[in-house]
Amino acid sequence: MASIHQHARSNQIKRHARLRDHDFGRPLWAGNDDDWEVVLANRKAVICDVPGCRQPLVPKDCTQSQRHLAYPRGAAAGCGHHILGSDEKPETDRRMSERHRWMQNRITGICRQLGYTAVPEHWPTRADVYVETTKTALEVQQRPTAFAKRTVARARHGAGQTIWLLSHDARGDSVEQALFGLPAARFKVGDLRRIGRDRAIEFEPWTNPAALDEFAAVDVWATTWQLVDEKPYLRRCRMDLHIFLDQVLSGRRIWVCGNPIMPRGGKGNRAYTGWVLQEDLLEAGRRQASDVVGDRSANAAAVQPTTARKNTASVACDQTSESVAAVRSLGVRPPISPQCAMKESAAAQPKSSTTRPPAPTGPPNASQQPASAPRVTYEDIEKVLDAVAIGIVIAIGIAFVVTLVHLVNLLL
Repeated sequence: MASIHQHARSNQIKRHARLRDHDFGRPLWAGNDDDWEVVLANRKAVICDVPGCRQPLVPKDCTQSQRHLAYPRGAAAGCGHHILGSDEKPETDRRMSERHRWMQNRITGICRQLGYTAVPEHWPTRADVYVETTKTALEVQQRPTAFAKRTVARARHGAGQTIWLLSHDARGDSVEQALFGLPAARFKVGDLRRIGRDRAIEFEPWTNPAALDEFAAVDVWATTWQLVDEKPYLRRCRMDLHIFLDQVLSGRRIWVCGNPIMPRGGKGNRAYTGWVLQEDLLEAGRRQASDVVGDRSANAAAVQPTTARKNTASVACDQTSESVAAVRSLGVRPPISPQCAMKESAAAQPKSSTTRPPAPTGPPNASQQPASAPRVTYEDIEKVLDAVAIGIVIAIGIAFVVTLVHLVNLLL
């Protein structure tokens, strides 16, 4: 199947030019009304847009989709910088071509607002819009094509990166493969005046750009991700095209493929691909790592008591077996009584000819241990305190009775 490129142009029509001895910093494009006014006002100074080429060109003023630049009479094939590749065939669907041209203008305008040099329908790379500052080819695609082949072709002609913006109604296996396999995203033009479900209806500002452009907004989604509080901390989101291009061209939002930090799903539970802010990716990775450490700590705390008991039992068994072996090697002896121990200790002392053991002070048959003093228990103390308290109560009662009798006698 022949690949189709959505350009309302022939592969024999040139649409870019420069002015002799005047550099705007970018080529003038026939598809832009302001650029075309400059071309028409300087007809005799119009030359080929390829650097170093001085081939004169003649503007052919037609409708916006058909106006172009031709070679002067007698120039034959001219410089040849108008011939496109075989994969750049024109689009025949007028509606799709109008949407395509509108998107080219919108992308070009956004890039220039952001301070980048943007060239629509860039001849060397065959890109819809080429950002010279970052060497980025921006492609608008509305139907299946040879995505990989055309990406390689643009890289061969100087593009450092090709980003595919696929329309919401583009369908097909190659479209789905390109959407998630190459740096790509879906887009849809919406009306800012609509809210709720009505916002899902596609807006068509290209039917009257002068009156409708201010109400148009381009949403980008399907492969754009943002940081959230819920695990796994990244979630798909919708973005405005202006914000998307600003973050991508500045290098803050990058294309991620096969990164373990990304959420997983689909066939084989693989990591999703998409556009992620670098700081969001780093923060999501930090949170996931923190969760892993927390889970391990919780598991270790839950398992630790059981493990400790098992280790203690194991060590106790080892120590017991070692102790038994040591005892067996020394021979088993009966327990020693205190008296025997004292006799053995005395017998073990060396005897001297000048020193005699002290004579016993008690009777021969008295016990060698001193008599222990009677022990006072807490119960004994309680009994004494109870007796004292009873005595005090009785004394107070007697005193009260005596006083009462005395008062009665006085009254009588």
